[in-house]
Amino acid sequence: MKRSLKNGFPWGVYALLALFLTLLISGCGGGGVRTVSPETPTAPVGRANPDILTEGDRIVITYSGIPVPPVPHAEQIRQDGTVQPPFLTEPVQAAGLTTGEFRQRLMALYVPSIFTRISLTVKAEERYITIDGEVNAPGLYPYIGTMTVLDGIASARGLNNFANKKRIRVTRADGTSMIFNYNKAQEDPKHDLPLYPGDLINAPRRLY
Repeated sequence: MKRSLKNGFPWGVYALLALFLTLLISGCGGGGVRTVSPETPTAPVGRANPDILTEGDRIVITYSGIPVPPVPHAEQIRQDGTVQPPFLTEPVQAAGLTTGEFRQRLMALYVPSIFTRISLTVKAEERYITIDGEVNAPGLYPYIGTMTVLDGIASARGLNNFANKKRIRVTRADGTSMIFNYNKAQEDPKHDLPLYPGDLINAPRRLY
């Protein structure tokens, strides 16, 4: 059988090419895979609610509504996010809750299992971080919800020209410390570190 040719190619090849181009064009219309240009801006990530309790917060629980109420209980939220209020045998999760939500959780644990009735309030003390060393504005700064070391340094108007950017020390409220590389964190956010209330950032002076 004689095959039909066009410019030396079988007609079937042209038919397959036409079908491929049709499918490619239709896919780029509505139902195909959508690609996003690297320059396409992304929506900003929302910051955590600054009213939410977090590790390192110091809270005060005040009792009332009974003839002889317990004395106020002050405690710093542990690294596992819990506190140990009086009369309760197990620690209670506080981190991740607002003070109102934590109060409701305590009320459910106290009444009626321990007290037939009681009133209480939960207050978080002011939260701060300290930034000193070779920054443009060292001092005490409010802890405003979720923060990182880069956020803290930015609060202090950045590092000055004498700072050793590779050896910044971050000291937690419990005394543990770690070395932070400012340059790496700026290049890749995975190297940034979270901050907690009571943390200290110290930017040392470089030796040369």
